[in-house]
Amino acid sequence: MEPNLMSGEAGPDSDGYGDHPYLLLATDSDVQGAYSGYTQLAKHVPHAALLRNRRREPRTVLERGAQRWINQFTGSSWYRFSSMQPELRAWLQCQTGFEGLVHFLWGERDWGIIDRLPSRRRPKVCATFHACTDTLPDTLRASRLRSLDGVILMSETQREFFLNRGVENEKIEVIPHGIDLSYFHRSEAATGDQFTVLSVGSYRRRFDLLKNVIEIVGGIRPEISFVIVASPDKTRELEGLANVKVLAGVSDSDLRRLYSSSSCLLMTLQAATANNAILEAMACELPIVSEDVGGIREYVGEAGILAPSGSVDALVEAILSLHGNRDLAARLGRIGGIRAKSFDWPIIAERTTAFYKRVLAA
Repeated sequence: MEPNLMSGEAGPDSDGYGDHPYLLLATDSDVQGAYSGYTQLAKHVPHAALLRNRRREPRTVLERGAQRWINQFTGSSWYRFSSMQPELRAWLQCQTGFEGLVHFLWGERDWGIIDRLPSRRRPKVCATFHACTDTLPDTLRASRLRSLDGVILMSETQREFFLNRGVENEKIEVIPHGIDLSYFHRSEAATGDQFTVLSVGSYRRRFDLLKNVIEIVGGIRPEISFVIVASPDKTRELEGLANVKVLAGVSDSDLRRLYSSSSCLLMTLQAATANNAILEAMACELPIVSEDVGGIREYVGEAGILAPSGSVDALVEAILSLHGNRDLAARLGRIGGIRAKSFDWPIIAERTTAFYKRVLAA
């Protein structure tokens, strides 16, 4: 039997539900580490409770059939029955005196039924959307979005999608993803002349492009090594390359060590809004080399080298440039460390709480 992760964890300085309570709803997967992911926000929002459950995929034929029905009903292809538990708990709170704000931390996958159930008191509802603009049209029924009282986006690149679907601009706020700076920070430096390129993550990564970059760099500078942290099903074609070490199931502490001891982070991306690996690497003063897609530039700023989408040559040139100029690599890393401070969770939580108050007052 799976453990039930549904809980009512309180944020800092919580005094129950207070005058303007906030209920934060989410389902958890096993992808994020203990110090990563958007649910970290709940630890820093005052007067908040986190209602969560383990995200579960349908397994039987009957469950898959029921899943298709609930996807039609909610208007979200990512919604799962496991999302109903936090929603129903929030709905029950609304029927027993709750008059605050309900925030779906992953709107595209967990917001589905609370505004469709009979209610004596309809709460103000906001949702954060993480999905890229090429994914959102196939994920959400556009007509539902106008019923939200507030929309939080991870990137300015998402705004047009919501405006084109009738969401008022006044309801939209771009509040970036946060980073736990108390955990992710530079703990050690790369040793000697070894130059190690680190790549982290599996979702929406371009492993074919990554392989091309590795092979070209290896042919020019065989002393440059690559460490790839990703799920095994994504990295099979990289195994056997002379200058590559593939890792899976890396602990939080080992991941932090890799960020600190590597020479740069390489991201080959199909698309992106926010990206945990980039924020964590910046906090550990690791220079970034990435394709310039989606919201990446909003997060990286001057803390790395951004290449045109799909340009193997530009990515190779960026790696070789950092390898040949360690002062440049160190400077970009320091810029990243300074820039990461603006994404510290307490700062993001303060901005989010200000948005809550604005939504409640509207």
